[in-house]
Amino acid sequence: MKINYRTLLNKNIADILIVTATDIETEMLHKALEPVCTEGLLEIEDEGHCYFAGILGGYNIIHCQCEKMGTQEKGSSILTTTTALKTWPCIKAVIMLGIAFGMYENEGETPQHFSDVLVACKIFPYENQRFNHDGSVTYRGKEHCASIPFIDAFTVIARNWQWENVKGESTRIEICPLLSGEKLVDDITKRNELKSYFKEYRGGEMEGIGLAAVCEEHGKPWILLKAICDFADGNKGLDKKEKQADAAKAAVHACTQALQTINVSSLIDNKTNYWYRPSELDLSKVFFVHYDTDCSPYYLERNVDVELQPFIMTKSCWVYGNSGMGKSELLTRTLIHNNVEYIYIDLSLCSKNNVLDTFDTIYESICAKLNKETEEISCFEDYVKEICKILNSEIVTKHMYLLIDEIPFEHKSMIFREFVDKFCSMMNYCSRNIKGKTILFMVSSIASPLEAIDSDDYRNKIAQYIKFLELKDWTMEECTKLIDLLTKVVYLDWSDFKIEDFIEKFKYSPRLIKNALKESCSLGYRKIDDIVINRIIVG
Repeated sequence: MKINYRTLLNKNIADILIVTATDIETEMLHKALEPVCTEGLLEIEDEGHCYFAGILGGYNIIHCQCEKMGTQEKGSSILTTTTALKTWPCIKAVIMLGIAFGMYENEGETPQHFSDVLVACKIFPYENQRFNHDGSVTYRGKEHCASIPFIDAFTVIARNWQWENVKGESTRIEICPLLSGEKLVDDITKRNELKSYFKEYRGGEMEGIGLAAVCEEHGKPWILLKAICDFADGNKGLDKKEKQADAAKAAVHACTQALQTINVSSLIDNKTNYWYRPSELDLSKVFFVHYDTDCSPYYLERNVDVELQPFIMTKSCWVYGNSGMGKSELLTRTLIHNNVEYIYIDLSLCSKNNVLDTFDTIYESICAKLNKETEEISCFEDYVKEICKILNSEIVTKHMYLLIDEIPFEHKSMIFREFVDKFCSMMNYCSRNIKGKTILFMVSSIASPLEAIDSDDYRNKIAQYIKFLELKDWTMEECTKLIDLLTKVVYLDWSDFKIEDFIEKFKYSPRLIKNALKESCSLGYRKIDDIVINRIIVG
């Protein structure tokens, strides 16, 4: 997936920069990278430079390829690495991987094979030379030493390394010094000349010294690992593509294993946990607060939805239960799902000490929806009569619901009892006096209206035209289904955290669960873990 760098400006999306020098190295690396978006790797363009974002060994990485082999020219390892570190200040460590030439000549040395992985404990720039008057050469370069934790990581995986090369030979990981220079060496005489000066060195390549110098300048830990694709003996062209591909693949595999060791974690504080979600994915719809038709794919239908369904068009409904359990969403979705017209009335701004204020709000909301001028009304009875009159004269559809939400009164309070009594009276009056159409009510409250009605006879009477439905707390199974539904949409990884523990931390509340998941996605996380949970809770 191609995106512009500006999309990710100032975002921490990776911990490790991986640099390659050739197309075959890049190809093998990209085959091993896990995706960071639904469409695979991110291809990020920035002023002529191209980067790729993916996951390797559990770490978010940025990859770039040198445009030219070597260290000095434009597009070579020095400028490529310098530009990358400037572009991605989030980078904590740097790896170069790929292919190299091997060399062993001394008696008693361990033999080398194609696809042996050479991990540089140090790199020496062999082309920094002084040609002396007697014809001898003095090598004046400075050794650059790789990061110890990286070296330790490869030492660990070397013990159990298993990889057969294209010839069926077993290979090994070797921690050793490597030479680095601008010249492409494929001459046995030149290779042996280098070996005579650098007896302990086990291979050579062309870009590492540039990468090492830049990393040291920027204070970044680094490692270079390259697998043997030839022996610089004049036979580089023999089965070249096959050997280079296998060597590059071996180097990528070794890198992947090393990143999974505990040694690397000492270099990476607060490991990045990133997943790219395109702007087309509207998180406000996925984790909706107020339901509309666009939210339908993200709504979990439960038994209570089925229970409410038979009463649409025939009864008013009063749903009650604890805050955050989805009462408003249940009612709104039921109306929309059944193509029922309704007027939404929000009582959240009403006085908590004045019942009449709620009926004033109901009256004004109806007038506003139907473009009617309001009149001065001073008593409950007049509010009811005027509401009934307007509904009778102005509603032209056969069926209409009034959705009453956010009732402000506390559980079991006297003022809530007064509200329930008056509201039931209003519904009863409207049912008797509205002719030729069906006007019903859907009501949402935290407190139970049934507990506010003292008389069994009255309770039974109003139950004839009102369906009372308690919305109980969500079960573990329901919460799990909700998380599964949303996880598939936003691609969250739960391998590091139990969903059951997550549900308990957020109190079985779909509202709290969705808020937590939305924040995880907004911050770009791909995995839910302890660090993410703590950040969400602390804020």
